[in-house]
Amino acid sequence: LTETEFARVALLTTPNHTRTVEAILNQFLTETQAAAATNTPTITPTAPPTEAVITEDIDAATETPTRTTQSSNTSTPTPTPDQGQTQTAEAQQQATLLQAARDEQATLQANCPGSPLPSRLRTGIVARVTEGGLPSRLRAQPTTNSEVLVSIPQLDEFMVVGGPECDEQQLRWWQVDYQGTVGWVAEGVGEEFYLEPVRQE
Repeated sequence: LTETEFARVALLTTPNHTRTVEAILNQFLTETQAAAATNTPTITPTAPPTEAVITEDIDAATETPTRTTQSSNTSTPTPTPDQGQTQTAEAQQQATLLQAARDEQATLQANCPGSPLPSRLRTGIVARVTEGGLPSRLRAQPTTNSEVLVSIPQLDEFMVVGGPECDEQQLRWWQVDYQGTVGWVAEGVGEEFYLEPVRQE
């Protein structure tokens, strides 16, 4: 209590003022409580701190990654045939061309003016010495000056393995295999044939 209030209380505590003192005390207490209530700072309850909510970027999380195709300057290698197959094909082609050239040369040489035309023989067939003539001389080279290896009697057969070739006298020669001996025989002279193909029955 303040000094003024205390003096006021002491004055009013005399016997004649007992009832008045009680009323004054009640009023004082009421005023004091009111003042205390006014001076007391009001505590306003505050809300609990809000937790920070981490929101995931759903779009970013669920977004399907896009595959980007990068262009490349490197071209796709084109499958090439195996080297061995290529070499085999080239070898076959060269062999075909060579055989064609040989056939053409053989055709030209078959038209030897010193022998009967057209020729009746070709490579790969079985032939024989014609009947009624002399034995054919099997020579080492396609010329009349070459060494005689063996004589082939009339009607004896042999395999034609090469030719024809023309010599300096324009005779047509064929390379034959007669009983294991390989040499050259002339197909004929002028219009007379010394050799003929064997007809297979």
